[in-house]
Amino acid sequence: MKKRILTSALAATMLFAAASAGTAFARTKYENRNLTNGDFEQGMTGWGTTWQTGTGTVTIASEGGSNVLHMKTDTGRCYVSQSIANITEGDRLTLSFRMKVPSLGADNGCAEISIGYRDKSGEYITQGNYPYYEVTGDKWVYKGIDLLIPPNTGSMSLMVRLYNGGEVYYDDIEITDFDNQTTLTVTKGELELDSIPKGVGTVTANLHYVPEYTDESGNLIFAAYENQKLIGMDIKPFTASGAVYTKADVAIPPEAENVAVRAYVWKNGETVSPIAHSLTLPREGRSNVFDRYAAEKMRGVYDAVGCFYRAERMQKLEDSGVNTFIFNIIGNFHGGDINKTPAALDAVCADMEKYVEETGNQIFLKASYGANSVVNNDKFGAFHPGTEHQLTLPCPLAEQYWEEEMLSRLEVVARHPKLIGVVFDMEMYSGGRTSYPGACLCDTCVKKYVQKHSDQELLFTVAKERKQYLQDKLAYNDYKEWFAGEVSVLTAKMRERLHAINPNLIIGIMPQMEWLGGIEKGLGTKKMPVVIFEERTYKGAVGIADYAMAQAKLKDLPVIFAVGLWPNEEYAIKKPAFAAKIEAAEPRGLGYWIYSATEMDKAPAYYDELKKANDKIIEKNQPNK
Repeated sequence: MKKRILTSALAATMLFAAASAGTAFARTKYENRNLTNGDFEQGMTGWGTTWQTGTGTVTIASEGGSNVLHMKTDTGRCYVSQSIANITEGDRLTLSFRMKVPSLGADNGCAEISIGYRDKSGEYITQGNYPYYEVTGDKWVYKGIDLLIPPNTGSMSLMVRLYNGGEVYYDDIEITDFDNQTTLTVTKGELELDSIPKGVGTVTANLHYVPEYTDESGNLIFAAYENQKLIGMDIKPFTASGAVYTKADVAIPPEAENVAVRAYVWKNGETVSPIAHSLTLPREGRSNVFDRYAAEKMRGVYDAVGCFYRAERMQKLEDSGVNTFIFNIIGNFHGGDINKTPAALDAVCADMEKYVEETGNQIFLKASYGANSVVNNDKFGAFHPGTEHQLTLPCPLAEQYWEEEMLSRLEVVARHPKLIGVVFDMEMYSGGRTSYPGACLCDTCVKKYVQKHSDQELLFTVAKERKQYLQDKLAYNDYKEWFAGEVSVLTAKMRERLHAINPNLIIGIMPQMEWLGGIEKGLGTKKMPVVIFEERTYKGAVGIADYAMAQAKLKDLPVIFAVGLWPNEEYAIKKPAFAAKIEAAEPRGLGYWIYSATEMDKAPAYYDELKKANDKIIEKNQPNK
């Protein structure tokens, strides 16, 4: 009876805009205090020291009457670290610090802050590195890093490091609350929604609530409205000595449109007041091409196009519950090399469209960048790192390279509207590495930069000395930011070309962290976000996807994630753990994808584990089918 009265009162109160809350009983202002001795005034108290390679020193130095951390190595590496336990998933934090860098080693020397996360069972999730390559001399600089603690995080470790020689000072390392932000998001599974897909059913309201005072207690109320009419509600009690991360399930009627989800707080029996901005989730937002994955999630498998033409293999995968295939464009079919013969690729796509019509399954086709698949990597300009080390990789701003190597194939795919998407694979298989070691400093790129920055001296610097020149001028970070912007502009052209053919074509990239900045912003939009086919989760650490999604949210990147899994007895996920890893991966983002059908063929028992997991997933997401 008490709950019914409370709910009725809340419905009336919330419909007519709630009054302000009264004063909470506790009087201590809430501050996030997560770090011990970040100013080093207590020496090394709270910090551990670990040597990795080489020799060097980590000491407490005095400067201006205050203590600072001093690190110095030859060509080796060292760091100090601190474990931080009192954090909460959903916390929005800012790590800030001061640093001074008198020198860095000539061979990729860098000063670095690194943050590692472990889940609540103690399993390692992932690590984010924030390196600094510029020498500041006697000048102290202030740095800030924004963090969003991913779901299921139990602890965080902070590592202050010096790599590959040099000297650095650190001081005033602090972790504080991120602008006192209270945030509200709505998800289905763990796919964040910015619109309401048809038939979405129950959604989850996720609230990161930063209280004004410590020891607040009361109820957090989640309500959904359609045109000011209350259509769903859930209530969660709370006691807050710090930031609170709360989830609540709210049922959305299938016919509802322009749904507003709001969060309120009822503190200590006092008046209800809104604590977060309302989220209005219209029917139109992100393209409805994603609706299927919001409802039932991606259950994907990767392989070469040849797999598609093996009927027995395809049937085995379908019987195991697979609903999505990602095929690599490689091989000879319909009389030609499908990388270099558009007519042959066109015929393959036509075959795949018939399959999609017959089965309802989805197909992506993947093209490789930097693999000499269509043209040589350096045909239209080679990447130059600005050092003596040379790599045979394409210049990332060579538009004609993108035209001939990528669009020559992907535009063919885009002309087949029943194929759901294309994937840009940026692993650069023929280039000897999976990532660029920084921004390109070839003559062409430098000329573009100089046109906007009037640095003629850079233009006449010998190519192999350009990176050092920019570092000495404390301008390398600025160059990298400019370069990422140019990558965004160029890749946006690629997206626009593809969407001019098929506006509903989903664009994906793989892998996420093996390329330069800017590509996600270029290839994605809010309506058509880029699918990140995440590979760092290959060995089963699916929590890495939580970290990646948190970082993308902070950076406001137009992306959605699909968790990659690698069934391999020797190097990755063993058979007994495979079904559990699939079930753990499926709720995150769009779902999961497996590398690859060929890997499962090596140990067919993996198919049994795949079917076992998918049967549970299908029953959970499609209970009436």
